[in-house]
Amino acid sequence: MVRAIKRIVGTVLVLVIIFAVAAVLLLSNGFATKAGDPLADVKNGVVNTVIDATGMKTRLDQSVRKTASEAAAKWGIPQSMVDGVVDQVDITEWKVTSLPDGVTQQGTYSFNLDDTTAQITTYDDPSVVTLNIYGQTVTMEAPESAQGFVSLLNALPEGALYSLEQGHTSA
Repeated sequence: MVRAIKRIVGTVLVLVIIFAVAAVLLLSNGFATKAGDPLADVKNGVVNTVIDATGMKTRLDQSVRKTASEAAAKWGIPQSMVDGVVDQVDITEWKVTSLPDGVTQQGTYSFNLDDTTAQITTYDDPSVVTLNIYGQTVTMEAPESAQGFVSLLNALPEGALYSLEQGHTSA
């Protein structure tokens, strides 16, 4: 069961990192917003509108759903478990946002994905994570249904470099 949970967390990370990579490609240096930036809502709104207009999240969701049976077979878990994770992660509802004032960092985790290192930072508020990839920092708002999975990240040991390869995580 522990291995299945690690694989589910791996699935969540792959989804979030893929989405973050796409969001980062839309951002330029200095475009990421911070709490207190008077234009934060406007900037985030523009990025989210572009992301939604491209259909990127929908295509990503459809792609993940098409490979659910392969992932379940590879990981040795029921497809219904993979489908359930994809449903709850609800990648179509993730949004670029600003880091709220007053949140406390819980942990930072490093992952390799296709020869790129990404860092995910979690907070005491599971509705937000910050991703650093390609030299860009993007804070994402997780939908309520995904927040339990975000909290699971805090069960991973900090300081290790994890490899995300075809849905597997390894320290």
